[in-house]
Amino acid sequence: MGSSNFSIQKNATADQIEDPTVVPQDGTVAISVVQFASGSTVEVSRTVIDSSATAANVAAQIRNIVYSGGGTNMVAAIETCASQLDLADAASKQIIDLSTDGQPNSLTDTIAAADGAVADGVDVINAIGTGDGVDEDQLKQIVRPQPASTIPNDGFVVIAPDFNSYTAAIKEKMAHEAGGSAAPAPQADSVAVPLSAGAKALFSLLLAAASLMLVRRRVSV
Repeated sequence: MGSSNFSIQKNATADQIEDPTVVPQDGTVAISVVQFASGSTVEVSRTVIDSSATAANVAAQIRNIVYSGGGTNMVAAIETCASQLDLADAASKQIIDLSTDGQPNSLTDTIAAADGAVADGVDVINAIGTGDGVDEDQLKQIVRPQPASTIPNDGFVVIAPDFNSYTAAIKEKMAHEAGGSAAPAPQADSVAVPLSAGAKALFSLLLAAASLMLVRRRVSV
């Protein structure tokens, strides 16, 4: 990925968090951030986005994340993201989002980690791949539920041709998942599953040399 593309990725994500049409700032969204490369690290602890000031604070923390180098340990990424969620809360809709410009160290182990996360209570794993180094078929095997779908359905894969396209792609992706007003209307052949009234969302962001992962959780309040 390199530090310059990593900066594009984290800055674009931070921008979306500050945009209330993408991520509502009314306490219905919570966010945490995890960076991963050869391992994984929680960079921003889970935070409820209940005001523009809170959104700005989370965005600033994301922009200040230091690039950790190469590696695509998606197993560690998924496991760390899952640890940021309250998996005992059956009322939640808990979502892990994978964003990558590479391929997992082990597809078999990553699929097993995805299955393990779902077994533990994660509801959805979505993915966005950027550039020609991604393998769309692999991402389709990693997302959950199966079979892989398209926005706005759960378990979708989005492909951005390059990092110049990343901002628009992540905006659409996050708006759909957070329930922001910037999300385009569903196509006639799509089925959007609405959130229950008073739901809350959690995003856990994984930033790495080749990958970014978001975890989102919606809980009843």
